[in-house]
Amino acid sequence: MYIIHRLLMCALGRRAEDDRDHYGNKRLDLAGPLLGGLFRMLFRKLTRDVRSYVQKCVDNGKEVNLQFAIKAKTITSGLKYSLATGNWGQANQAGTRAGVSQVLNRLTYASTLSHLRRLNSPIGREGKLAKPRQLHNSHWGMMCPAETPEGQACGLVKNLALMVYITVGSAANPILEFLEEWGTENFEEISPAVIPQAAKIFVNGCWVGIHRNPDLLVKTLRRLRRQIDVNTEVGVVRDIRLKELRLYTDYGRCSRPLFIVENQRLLIKKKHIRALQQRETPDEGWHDLVAKGFIEYIDTEEEETTMISMTIRDLETSRHNPGEAYSETYTHCEIHPSLILGVCASIIPFPDHNQSPRNTYQSAMGKQAMGIYVTNYQLRMDTLAYVLYYPQKPLVTTRAMEHLHFRQLPAGINAIVAIACYSGYNQEDSVIMNQSSIDRGFFRSLFFRSYRDEEKKMGTLVKEEFGRPNRENTMGMRHGSYDKLDDDGLAPPGTRVSGEDVIIGKTSPIPQD
Repeated sequence: MYIIHRLLMCALGRRAEDDRDHYGNKRLDLAGPLLGGLFRMLFRKLTRDVRSYVQKCVDNGKEVNLQFAIKAKTITSGLKYSLATGNWGQANQAGTRAGVSQVLNRLTYASTLSHLRRLNSPIGREGKLAKPRQLHNSHWGMMCPAETPEGQACGLVKNLALMVYITVGSAANPILEFLEEWGTENFEEISPAVIPQAAKIFVNGCWVGIHRNPDLLVKTLRRLRRQIDVNTEVGVVRDIRLKELRLYTDYGRCSRPLFIVENQRLLIKKKHIRALQQRETPDEGWHDLVAKGFIEYIDTEEEETTMISMTIRDLETSRHNPGEAYSETYTHCEIHPSLILGVCASIIPFPDHNQSPRNTYQSAMGKQAMGIYVTNYQLRMDTLAYVLYYPQKPLVTTRAMEHLHFRQLPAGINAIVAIACYSGYNQEDSVIMNQSSIDRGFFRSLFFRSYRDEEKKMGTLVKEEFGRPNRENTMGMRHGSYDKLDDDGLAPPGTRVSGEDVIIGKTSPIPQD
């Protein structure tokens, strides 16, 4: 009934169409739900196989053997296939999504963080649609406005802003019980004539009843959420125009933390920040601020029902000018306006002084800078790794760099640059470099490559072995120098090798005919 009413209102032009690009109408699929969905599908396949096997045994009068019924490989190989190929779903089946799992980028520390915060919109890259690619009002504080690739994927591949939190989801039952206690009327108890006068209550999009005093209900819910009596992830959306109260407990909603404002003053005071700085245990911190009701998480849809001041100065101005419009309506305050940016854009100094595409280009190139990508690179077995000999922290830093560990794991060197006409060999993107600075180690780097091999079984009896092959009794030896190998078939650590040297020796016995 409600859906038909909304459809007719929209058809008659009394109500605008829902915005499909609004992030309040979108949900993000993270690793947990994706793996959960894949496991559910594979488990169903396993149960179907068991059922068909048992049915066959019953039909043919055979004894049921559970060892043959339950194929252990079904779930294991299904999960391995999806994680290895990135094709999410069963092999050779419709509805399989490509590129879901990817190899984590380890070029620089910033590129790793950026890759972990990346979002992919499931829209065809070939389409010429402009709307899904453009920045939307609901992206503020949720998606980075600068970091997106150039070309076909522009605007479809996005990156989360620094403080965004994706809801994990919680059970709706506690909310439904609370609504029942606080005077929500079910459809069985009321006549249809009462519905237009009262506020409709929705929980996760499901209409559960009506309420005569929605203002009190909203205030109570928000107070309980700030006291952590109700889950901090719960979204409370009060739509006064449509006389609706929408509550959300589902997973995949974008939310972000904001300071709570009451009577045009922040609830958090300097004494709380001093106590935070002098905290005795590392456990005291962010979660305490949320538990004490100084900070709360607001999702995209609820954000539209709040009034957020950019800085504390805005709150002071509103207090000193009480007669001005909107002066007494602030409900929240930004933690810092720079938190609208993502990982790579936060490293750019003075981004507000750049032409906007330049920030986008730098966000792409910052991931390719060479530096120290992890602290334990000498113990890792990465396929390829680049490490700069003498990385430096930049002369001009940003607030976010400290929190992104850019000073501890920097990328790049502070080069002394002359921007000048000099022989013409430095036009456009080309650079003339000083030979003496290169001789002193300027931009000197290490390159690591891992070579791996394993001893495979060839049949039941024959097995490959690592070892130094002997030319006298070995057939099919490859061209190269075997001098650097030890008896275990490996070059000892610290050995200097060149292009002609063999670094892994492996032999397999010739089977006796």
